[in-house]
Amino acid sequence: TRMVNAIGQITSIPEKGAASGSTTSTGKMENTAPKASDEKKSKQQQQLDNICIDEAIRETIIATYTYNDPSSPYFGSPDAGNLGELAKRLAKPPLQNSPKLANQALGYIQSNPHGIFPQFNAPQLTAIGAALTRRLTLIQGPPGTGKTVVGASIGFGFVHQCRSLSPHMKVLACAFSNVGADNLAEQLIRLGLKVVRVGKPSGVSKSLWDYTLDAAIDKDPNAQKALDYASSMTSNLSRATRKNKNMKGNSKTANRSIQVKREA
Repeated sequence: TRMVNAIGQITSIPEKGAASGSTTSTGKMENTAPKASDEKKSKQQQQLDNICIDEAIRETIIATYTYNDPSSPYFGSPDAGNLGELAKRLAKPPLQNSPKLANQALGYIQSNPHGIFPQFNAPQLTAIGAALTRRLTLIQGPPGTGKTVVGASIGFGFVHQCRSLSPHMKVLACAFSNVGADNLAEQLIRLGLKVVRVGKPSGVSKSLWDYTLDAAIDKDPNAQKALDYASSMTSNLSRATRKNKNMKGNSKTANRSIQVKREA
């Protein structure tokens, strides 16, 4: 149950208000009809508004967990989920133009004009192409077979796909361990991508300290100002909360004193 609730929380998207109007706390309707500038919103921006975590991924995680959990009543049972249907959904491209963009990325990787990619073999190129044209891809191989390099190249292709939607889109690359995350980050940096390594500083390799989130904040004066402002507001809120609690405590003491005097 906790697994299902957690997946539900990370995949839930807040509901947007109605386009024609919204109700205020007083019950009055406010006119929120789209302005002329809003009506000119591009189709590209509308695609960004609809971005959310794919429900097929959510269903796959839950079905797999239910199927493999010995404590589940559906342990080892095909009733844990319609795995055949999920497989078909996961094999579909995430974007309508994903195959086209994947071919562009593969062509660039194979031509390797700047010499930043290794010479991939046929299975590795197949894995990269599959990952860029499907919603979920599992790549298996023993140590030393180039999984990290292939993963970084897949990340390169995902960046190309995301930039087709917006130049500000980001790609999240995760690993099971800090060492794995460091290795993946180093490969992505070698490919010329802008990387921000997120995690506890104690778990980040020294060679990547300049690529951590803290380093990015230190280098950006606007981010530093925002961080200082947030810290100041948090401090003010804490003081106000303590002051409010003290006032309530004094009020309760005064009420008890009055009550004692009346009883006397």
